[in-house]
Amino acid sequence: MNWQKLLCLGDSMTHGSRDWYGLSWPYYLAQMALDDGVTVVPEVLATPGWTSSQLLRAAWPVIEASEAPEAVLFIGTNDTKDEVCTPVDQYIANVRLLLAWLGVRNIRPYLCLLPMPSGFGSPNYTVSMIARLQEYNAHLAQLPVHLVDLSQVTATTDAVHFSPDGNRETAGRVWQAIRGVREFPDQPACTYATQFVRPVGTPSDWSMGENAANPRRR
Repeated sequence: MNWQKLLCLGDSMTHGSRDWYGLSWPYYLAQMALDDGVTVVPEVLATPGWTSSQLLRAAWPVIEASEAPEAVLFIGTNDTKDEVCTPVDQYIANVRLLLAWLGVRNIRPYLCLLPMPSGFGSPNYTVSMIARLQEYNAHLAQLPVHLVDLSQVTATTDAVHFSPDGNRETAGRVWQAIRGVREFPDQPACTYATQFVRPVGTPSDWSMGENAANPRRR
């Protein structure tokens, strides 16, 4: 079986805030990958409201423990808020250190450009926020790393957070970037039997004793 872990670092955009189905783009990506015969297991470190500095303070233990060969870094939207207003040089310094830590663990990074508002006067965006987004993206684009352009992903629930369609588009762009860098051996798309198989033993055996399930952790 082709399978891999994928480390996903971010904020509410990766957490999946306001997704109608309670999912986020890493899990939509995992569903898409099945059609290519690849099972992706997301490892997600993403908290709503986090800035790049807050992610930086929390990331190393997760990066150090991760067995994922690749990681996606998608952070910065909260840094642009007027009440936060992280200077661009500090924001880029945070991103560069996160990328360096991934390099220490030989985890290939993919860096996401930040989504821009869908039009002039978009709710939840001020003129100064838009200017910071543009400045951040311009500096991100100069970093020597695999980029995923999310600047034109505009399907949202509140002009900021992705709807399921926005999460699926993001997932597709990330998965396309990964497939463009590495190859997976050809495998048929995953299929599953639909016939119900009754567990061995009595109902009491199904949760204890020698017939209890003992799933392997990966």
